[in-house]
Amino acid sequence: MPSDSMQDYAFELIERLINQITYDENEKIHKSENFLLDEQAKEIEEKISQVIFVENEDEYEVKNIKWPSIAEFTTELGEKKIDEFMRKTWEFGECWLYCIDFIEKFEKEFTTLYNFKACWSMPTRRKPIPRFTASVYFTFDVSKIKPKDTEVSVFYVFETQKLVHRPGISRFRQQWLTEIIDLKEALIKDFNEAEETFKRLAAFPGVQGIIVMNCDGIPIRTTLPQNKTALYVGLIHGLVAKTKSAIKEMDHQNDLSFIRLRSHKDEILIAPDKEFTMIVIQKPAIQ
Repeated sequence: MPSDSMQDYAFELIERLINQITYDENEKIHKSENFLLDEQAKEIEEKISQVIFVENEDEYEVKNIKWPSIAEFTTELGEKKIDEFMRKTWEFGECWLYCIDFIEKFEKEFTTLYNFKACWSMPTRRKPIPRFTASVYFTFDVSKIKPKDTEVSVFYVFETQKLVHRPGISRFRQQWLTEIIDLKEALIKDFNEAEETFKRLAAFPGVQGIIVMNCDGIPIRTTLPQNKTALYVGLIHGLVAKTKSAIKEMDHQNDLSFIRLRSHKDEILIAPDKEFTMIVIQKPAIQ
């Protein structure tokens, strides 16, 4: 998966969560500090069900640090606090190293968002420059309307995950970083094996474009320009989800295996799989 796409996706998840905050312009305070992504409830529930929790999880004390106030916050301080938070509250082996980078600043009506990336890796003597890394994306929500002595809000997302974390609430697991790197290694292996097939398909007469997207609707391989890729992925990801749901309602033991759409100008072939979906756009005359 392209790193920029994953980064944009992670920060979009956090921003979507922050947008659940509502403000009362008269009182100039938050109406609620309880964030629930109602539209993502099923996705989050499924994600949580896949996580391996340790026994007696309720008895584990989740650690936290003192985060800066709105008046104190700067990008330099934000970077230092991320470092302090990970060093003091996360348990990880000595083989892990990380670096922290400030990514961007977004001005919004009631708040300013500061995005950072912590990049984790396991360098070895044989491979001092690791081939794969695992990123954690942090966002500081610095309110423009809360009292200046209010602590900033902090959110973070692990690469490839959908669950948005808050410091002091969820327990970090080193396994998450390992799984991200293992997943990248497996994906690269699969991509290398599929590269020749991809090239052969692209060379077929009449084929106008090929897109491979993951289960979250993020394009990971395409032969089309960015704007066209975004258009096809945005529409087809929803179409596949609705078609799968419709087939399950008609027969819960059945599943979607292929979609073929034909118009006067184009023919779209959609082959969904568990992790990825391949989309081929070709001329209608080509069989």
